[in-house]
Amino acid sequence: MANNPIVNMFKVKELRERILFTFIVLAVYRFGSVLTIPGINAQALTAYFESLTKGNAFVDYMDFFAGGAFSNFSVFMLGVMPYISTQIIMQLALIIFPSLKKIAQEDGGQKKVQSWTRIGTVFVCLIQSLAVVAYAQSIPNAVIISNIWLF
Repeated sequence: MANNPIVNMFKVKELRERILFTFIVLAVYRFGSVLTIPGINAQALTAYFESLTKGNAFVDYMDFFAGGAFSNFSVFMLGVMPYISTQIIMQLALIIFPSLKKIAQEDGGQKKVQSWTRIGTVFVCLIQSLAVVAYAQSIPNAVIISNIWLF
């Protein structure tokens, strides 16, 4: 029993803390991926997605990247898509603009590009969330809040 790797894994304090942190993050993500956004009628969503005969390619694509959270219109429905989109935009910008490439090659330049990517992620997230709101409004009886600015 002394060579049991599972038991030994929990004897090391740092490893035990990392495993606990990982489980907590997974639990929060799973909870957020089933928690429907306020103002959305979950029954109407279920009926709508079941009425689609072949399945919607856009919803299937977004569900794949969001871990099934998109079809539920959950709190974490965008997943990592805004960050991935912003990274792609930044990589293209580094190719197109030589001045950005020069900044990225300097000392600490990668950290600057990484921070710009994180800031840009917020803006891309806002744009994508507006697209999601427009998509939610196209589903019959899905939005139960009459004022769209409150949604």
